[in-house]
Amino acid sequence: SIEEDSAPEHLTLVLSVQHSHSQSPRVEQFTVPFPRFNVYFGGTGDLFTSLLCGYIAREGGAHPSTSVLIASIEKTLSVMHTVIEDSVRREELEIDVLSHRKIFDDPTVLFRLRRVETTASTASSTDDGSIESASST
Repeated sequence: SIEEDSAPEHLTLVLSVQHSHSQSPRVEQFTVPFPRFNVYFGGTGDLFTSLLCGYIAREGGAHPSTSVLIASIEKTLSVMHTVIEDSVRREELEIDVLSHRKIFDDPTVLFRLRRVETTASTASSTDDGSIESASST
């Protein structure tokens, strides 16, 4: 457990996308930092999952593109931040999902994922068809 005084002010979400369908398999990584709230609300994981799955299903279907994944994560983080921030501000004991349902359809994007640039990164296929990524500095 992290002591409250040493807890980070921001958390970072990392998205790794494996492109194995091309002649030269590669892995792309993206990150986005977002503020950490020093509170606990039950159900935030459920809300995150339902928002993310909903945005992906609506925009990309069964095989979403990288851009759909990125946009879906950005929307999800933005809605989560807005709902939690407002719940903290109003000193609520639970996240108030219902009063925020109007922003679910067209949220203001507050966070943007950025591509992680690696130096001398290579990706190679293994015998089982998965991708191994190696970086050297």
